[in-house]
Amino acid sequence: MIFAKKFKIDKVGANAIRNKPFVIVLEGDPYKRYGESSLIIDAETCKRFGIPMSFDLVGCTLICWFESRELPLKFTGSSKKGCVDTDTLTDDDLAICSLRKIERVSTEYRMMPPAKHIDIWHTLELSSGGELYPVTIRGLEETSCPFYHITLELTEKEYQTCKALPPTSVIRVGFSIA
Repeated sequence: MIFAKKFKIDKVGANAIRNKPFVIVLEGDPYKRYGESSLIIDAETCKRFGIPMSFDLVGCTLICWFESRELPLKFTGSSKKGCVDTDTLTDDDLAICSLRKIERVSTEYRMMPPAKHIDIWHTLELSSGGELYPVTIRGLEETSCPFYHITLELTEKEYQTCKALPPTSVIRVGFSIA
C-alpha cells in the first residue's frame, strides 16, 4: 500500500534540548476529532528530505507519503514461534497505533418526518516506535529523534487496505515541501 497526503504546516519551533532541535506541527481538524500531528526532526533528517530548517515554513504544504511494509520474523533456538525482527526497523518506520472507523448519527427534528444524517470518517494514527508521548526524565523530555506522530484521515478504500495489513506491518514515511 502506498498513498500520499498533504498537510498545512501550522507551527514551527526550535528547542535547545540536544535530541530534538526542530519541531513541525501539522494542522489537524478539530471537527473530525483528531488533532494535530507533529514531527520532531534534527538537521540530518531535514537534509535527507530537503526540508529547510526555517521558521518561514508556517503556512507551507508538506507532502507526506506512506508505504506499508511487513517486518520479517526472527526465529531463535528450537522455538517454532518467531518474533518480529526489530533490527530491520529504520528511523522512518512508524507503528500503527490505531485504525478507527467513526460514525456519528444526528437527527434533524425540524423536518417531517425527522431525517437522520450519518457522518463517517476513518482515521489512522501512526507514531515512531509506538510511543504517543515523550518520556520525561528529570524535567527534560527525552524523545528519540526523529520522532513522528501523525494522525490522518483515510478514504474508505485506504481504510480497508490498512485493515487488511498483516499484524507485523509498519508504515514507512517520507516528506517533501510543496
